[in-house]
Amino acid sequence: MFVDVHTHIYPHPYVDRLRRQRGLPRVETQGGRDVFVIFPSEEGGDRPARGRPMDATYVSIEAKLEWMAEHGIVHSVVSLGNPWYDFLPADEAPAVAREVNDILLAYSRAYPDRISVLCALPVQDLSAALTELDRVVQAGARGVILSTRPAGMRLDDPRLRPLLERLHQHRCPVLLHPHATVGGDDLSGYDHGLPLVFGFPFETTVAVARLILSGALDAWPGLTLIAAHAGGTLPYLAGRLDVWYASVGGSWLHHRPGAYLPRLYYDILTYHAPAVRCALLTAGPERLMFGSDHPFGIADAGAVRASLNAQDLDDADRRRIAVTNAVELFRLQDRVPAVHRSG
Repeated sequence: MFVDVHTHIYPHPYVDRLRRQRGLPRVETQGGRDVFVIFPSEEGGDRPARGRPMDATYVSIEAKLEWMAEHGIVHSVVSLGNPWYDFLPADEAPAVAREVNDILLAYSRAYPDRISVLCALPVQDLSAALTELDRVVQAGARGVILSTRPAGMRLDDPRLRPLLERLHQHRCPVLLHPHATVGGDDLSGYDHGLPLVFGFPFETTVAVARLILSGALDAWPGLTLIAAHAGGTLPYLAGRLDVWYASVGGSWLHHRPGAYLPRLYYDILTYHAPAVRCALLTAGPERLMFGSDHPFGIADAGAVRASLNAQDLDDADRRRIAVTNAVELFRLQDRVPAVHRSG
C-alpha cells in the first residue's frame, strides 16, 4: 500500500481555459480527441503538434480513484499539473486560481479517506498569491505546488521573498515541480522526450541549488520543500556543488550547500533503483516518499515500486517511504486509516 504525493489532475474549467490558448501551453483537438501540447519541440514545421492525449484520467477524480485502486494506492495528495496558472495574465490568474483550487478542495471533502490536495497560486500577482495561500491553507489544503520557475521567475528572485516568508510562516509543504525545462535548443526533436526526461530534472536541480545558494533556507528554516523527481540530479551532483563552494571560499551560508539536502523531501519518481539509492544515501529514508506522476504517459507505478523494493531496507524504512513520511508531512493521520499506516 502506498500514499502517492506526486499525482496530478486537470479539472474541466482549467482544460476549457487551455482550449482557448493559441500559443503554448494549449489543449487542441487532433483526430477527435483532446491533446495537451506543452513544449516547443512538440510542434513546428509542417507537421501538426503531437503532445499527449488527454483521456478521462486527466480530468476525472473518479477515474483517478479507479486507477489508485488498481495500483495499491490508498491515498493521493493530488495537485494541479503544470503549467498551473503561470501562463495566465496577471489580471485573470487570481480568479482562475480560486475556481480551480475550490474544485480541488471539494475533491478532498468528498473523498477524505482517499484524496488530499495541494493548491497552486497565481504567482504573477504576488498580493493575490499571498491571499490565496492563506485562504487555501485555512480551507484544508495540505500544501501547495510551486513551479521551479514560478511565473517565469527564478526561485532566488527577490520578488518571491514575501511568498517564501509566508510559506515559512505557515510551515506549508511545497512540492517544487518543473515546467520550463533547462537545455533550450539542445532538447529539440524527439517530440517531448528530451524536455521531459532531461529538461525537467535539470530544471529542478538548478532551481533548488539557486534557492540554497541564495540563503533562503537559512533565512526561513520553516520552508518545507519536496523536490520532484528525486531532486533531479541534486543527490548525484552535491559533491561538485560543495567543492565549488569551498574553492571560492564560500562563507555566506550557515553550512556547505550539500548539507541542506537532507532538510528537503524527495519523491522517488525516477524508475531507477540506483538513483533511489543515491537519494537514500543523500537524505535518508525519513525524507523519501512514493510518487506516480499519474496521469501522464510516463507514469509507471510498478517501476517506482520496483525501484523501492530493490533497496536494502528494513520493513520500517520501507514503510516510511511508502506511507509514513507522507502521512506525517501532510498531516494525514485522520485521513489514512491506521490499518494502512501499519501495514
